[in-house]
Amino acid sequence: MLRAVGIKAYYALVVTKDSGDLVEEIPTIYQFDHCIVAVEKEGGGYLFLDPTAKFYPFGHLPYSVQGQKVLVVREKDFLISQVPTADPWENLCVKRQFIEIKPDGSIRGRFTIEAYGNYEALFRSIFAAFDPTEKREAFELILARGIPGAKLIDYTCPNPLNFDESFTLSGSFEVPEYCQKARDILIFPLPSVFWSFSEPMEEQRRYCLQEIRRVEKDIVEFTVPQDYEVYYLPDPVKMKIPFFDFVSNYYHSGDGKVRYEAETILKVSQIMPEEYPKYKNYTKKLMRKRGSFVLFRARETRK
Repeated sequence: MLRAVGIKAYYALVVTKDSGDLVEEIPTIYQFDHCIVAVEKEGGGYLFLDPTAKFYPFGHLPYSVQGQKVLVVREKDFLISQVPTADPWENLCVKRQFIEIKPDGSIRGRFTIEAYGNYEALFRSIFAAFDPTEKREAFELILARGIPGAKLIDYTCPNPLNFDESFTLSGSFEVPEYCQKARDILIFPLPSVFWSFSEPMEEQRRYCLQEIRRVEKDIVEFTVPQDYEVYYLPDPVKMKIPFFDFVSNYYHSGDGKVRYEAETILKVSQIMPEEYPKYKNYTKKLMRKRGSFVLFRARETRK
C-alpha cells in the first residue's frame, strides 16, 4: 500500500525478544517469528512500523521488537538493520491527584492518568476489550492498589480506538477514615494511583530480566485540613543509580496546600542475572522511599 502512493517500503523480518536474538551466521528464515515494515527515509536509514500493533500510536513500536536486528528484504538484495530502542521519555505516564483532607481524616479527590508510548498501548488494549461494568471494575482496581478503602465516585475513559486525541483516564474518589489520628496529630499516608514499579519477587535469576525503559511522574496536591497545620514533611529524595533515577520533594506554599512531585526513570531494558541482586536491593530501597507520610497538628492544642 505504501508503494502504491510512491513511498519506498519493504518487509523487515524480525526475531522478537521472546524468541532471542538474530544469529547472523545461520542463514535460515526460520529464525524469524514476526514481520514489520521498513520505510526508507530521506537522507538514509529506515522508519520502522508495525501494522499489527493496532493500539500503538504512529511512530511507536511494541517493546518486543525494540532493539532487535531485522532483515530488510529489498527489491534486489537484503540488509541487516536494527530497530531503535525507545527513549524512556517516549514511554511516559503522568499521574495527577487533587485531594481535600477533612478534619475527621476522610479524603475526597480526583485524579488523571496521562499515558504515552507503551503505557498508552497498554491502556488502549485493556479498555478496548471491556464493557462498561468491566471498565468501572478496572478503575476500582487502579484505586484499590494504591489507596486502600477508596470508593470510586465517577470516571471518564476516552475511546481507545480514537488516535486523534491523547489517552487520559480520569475519575474521582472518596475514602472515609483514611488518615490516622494520634492525639493532636493527623497522619496522612501519601496515596498512589497506578505505579508500575515493584520489588522483584525472585531471590535470584538464571536469565536476564526484560524491562521497558520508561518514565513515571507523580504530582499530588492536597489541602491542609481545617484547624490543622503542617507539622512534618518528608525530606527530598534523590536516587541516581545505574538502573534508574528517582527524585521526589514536597512543597508547602503557605496557601493551605501542599504539593508532592516525584519522577522515576527506568534507564535499562535488561538486567543480567549477575546484576539482579543489586537491582532487587535498589528497588526495595525505592519502595521504602516512596512510602511516605505527612503529619498535621491541630492548631488549638498547640502550646
